[in-house]
Amino acid sequence: MGQIMDYQKCRSDNHDFGKLYTTGQNSDNPTWQKVLDGLREKGRGWRRLHHFIKACGHPGVRDSGNRCVFCLLERNEKREEEQKQTAERTRAEYVAALYEQADVIEKQAREKADKLRKEADDVLWHRLPWPPVGSPRQQAIAMGEKWYLPVDACRHCGEMSERYVANGRCKSCGK
Repeated sequence: MGQIMDYQKCRSDNHDFGKLYTTGQNSDNPTWQKVLDGLREKGRGWRRLHHFIKACGHPGVRDSGNRCVFCLLERNEKREEEQKQTAERTRAEYVAALYEQADVIEKQAREKADKLRKEADDVLWHRLPWPPVGSPRQQAIAMGEKWYLPVDACRHCGEMSERYVANGRCKSCGK
């Protein structure tokens, strides 16, 4: 009995759609309206059948490849929605990665500031010799550090950035 109800509904929908098409009226259903507009454009190659499509139950409109136009539109709308969701998800992942990167940089800056404060305290409380003996690089070598803060800015990038103890390369530009 359920199949009879479905058959009658499909038949009724097909009849209502046909009436809208033949009278030139518009539909409240956006999908139906797209199909009506497409049928009214003669260049699309869509054709109106007088019976509904039994495979899917949609009103009888097929494209040049003999496919149900309603099914094609639904599939395209679903694909567009998935692409929109994917774009939003990708955007959210990108924003999360930026926040994560900012947290890492902030943590590194805090560690560097703490290290400089410790060194200042060591000088203040006479745990390190003052005035310092040798260049900042020689002091870092003596203390077993990997990086040191030079007295002057990098001649390549012009920034006052740490340098690598092993070869004196700038941390900012790598030269």
